[in-house]
Amino acid sequence: MLTTNKTSHYDTNAAATSTAAYISLKTVYFVLSLIVLFTITTIGLAAAALAVGIKNMSKINDLGPSSISSSTTVATSVASTVATSLQNSITAEQMLGHLAQLQRIADSSGGTRAIGTAGFNLTLNYITDYLSQFSNLEVKQEFFNVSTWRLLRVPVFLSYINGVEVNYTWGPAQDFYHMTYSRPADFSTPVRLTIIPRLGCDDSDWSAALPYAAAGSIALVIRGECTFVEKVNLAAKYNAAGILIYNDGTAPDRFTPVIATAGPNATFPALGLSYQLGTILVQAAQNTSTNASVRITIVAQYVPNTVVGNICAHTVTGDATQTIVIGSHSDSVPEGPGINDNGSGSAANLVLAANLARLLQTSTYPVYPYRVKFCWWGAEEVGLLGSAYHADVAKSSTVLGERIEAVRLERQNYLVNLNYDMLGSPNYIFGIYDGTTANRNTTPANAIPGSIRLSELYRDWFINQSLPWTYTEFSGRSDYGPFLAAGVVASGLFSGGDDTKTKEERDYYDRLLGQGQGGIASAIHDPCYHQTCDSMANINPFAYEKMVKAAAYVLEYLGRLPDLKTWLYPAPQIKELEKALPNKLLQKYDSVAEFYKGTNF
Repeated sequence: MLTTNKTSHYDTNAAATSTAAYISLKTVYFVLSLIVLFTITTIGLAAAALAVGIKNMSKINDLGPSSISSSTTVATSVASTVATSLQNSITAEQMLGHLAQLQRIADSSGGTRAIGTAGFNLTLNYITDYLSQFSNLEVKQEFFNVSTWRLLRVPVFLSYINGVEVNYTWGPAQDFYHMTYSRPADFSTPVRLTIIPRLGCDDSDWSAALPYAAAGSIALVIRGECTFVEKVNLAAKYNAAGILIYNDGTAPDRFTPVIATAGPNATFPALGLSYQLGTILVQAAQNTSTNASVRITIVAQYVPNTVVGNICAHTVTGDATQTIVIGSHSDSVPEGPGINDNGSGSAANLVLAANLARLLQTSTYPVYPYRVKFCWWGAEEVGLLGSAYHADVAKSSTVLGERIEAVRLERQNYLVNLNYDMLGSPNYIFGIYDGTTANRNTTPANAIPGSIRLSELYRDWFINQSLPWTYTEFSGRSDYGPFLAAGVVASGLFSGGDDTKTKEERDYYDRLLGQGQGGIASAIHDPCYHQTCDSMANINPFAYEKMVKAAAYVLEYLGRLPDLKTWLYPAPQIKELEKALPNKLLQKYDSVAEFYKGTNF
């Protein structure tokens, strides 16, 4: 249930500190070289914003660690001088001030802001305190329970080939990585390897396991075709002792370990392997004379009913039955502080919320006819659980202003969801969710035309600013997914994660930004994605400011439309879509499956 307590805090003493990610020296050098190279190529555009950010960070670092009111003065003083438009009120300095605080929270909490840790709870306290002290927004909190497995130490993975023991390195950019919901393991003796032919997606593959039956063996399976959870379920059906899913090397971003979920029903250890390691083990296991086997040690603790919070804060003006929702997730992964993913979205949301609240209190800024609700979702990194919980509550709510009703649009209180997840990637793109790629199997027809319109609205802003832009897949992998599946129009921005910038993309950005300013071809957009190095140094201030200005423009544009519902839900286009898909029965949306969809196949 939602409460209206603005000052309640989360229990930081009860939160356990999660295991910090282990990064080898080789990876540190690689990541640092990428960041340094990219900084050199973008210095002409980013120098001014970066200087402001450094100045702001130095101010905040001089403050006491618990001085939230002092630390936020920097951000509020900048915005208070602007009273013309929301877009013009945005500066990189404001967001960087919040990011510095999130960095300090992580540094004091074992290097992470993941759910179930002090870092996450302190993040929610910071957001709540800031909104309460520096805005007139009505702040509400809601709580839900999440059960998880928490690593207590770095996993160990050893191979034995021809009697030679090799110890591999754990990490998202190393040799292997644990899959979410993997069970603990402590193999006292090596366990034999067997290969699952083809893609391991049906019974015939598992029945043909070589050189040994799957039962009692560690199964080696290549990624592809079916979901990781389906592969894990088949391994369980054939009584495997564990599963190793390795990458396929078919693209630049498919050489590092598979990062995925084994699903909450997994009963054995599950690891994702790099393409190189998977290939080595497959070659060894094909020959029985090598006696290829492995030992796995995973020390993890089952944490039932971890209390996780969402925060929403809405304007005190505007029609509650016509609400614009702006969302970002507040949690990081256990492996790092999550400053880009998704401190950047959380900080952007804070700046948008406080600046809009301040502008709405001036006599010169027009009041929107619509209510605006800013939300920070918890537990995104384990399957979009916070946003899914909120959407489920809204679908059954009878409270005016809190309802989602996909079938009867006259009862639809949430008109649109705008999502901001990762806005400051070092090797960035100006990514816009492409509404035309919405999943037609899970998305009601009434939500598609408006989502396409929003994609075009963002695009036009970048064009008018003479900036490049890139459409990205509207895949359902972030917190807009549960709303879109419930029939709410959605869109948002994304600066790139673990995917790779192509040469064509780099050249296109060079043409508009200037030669040498388009980033690094064949390099990951965010080289610190889900790693310890996702820190303040992992933010590109130039790109970050542009993304938040685009977000401000779209919010202001929507807020000033005379008939937002008709603009978002155009009846002729919706009817045309419904005719093209007569009697189509939509599939049930599963937020956990959708979250891992990008790495399922």
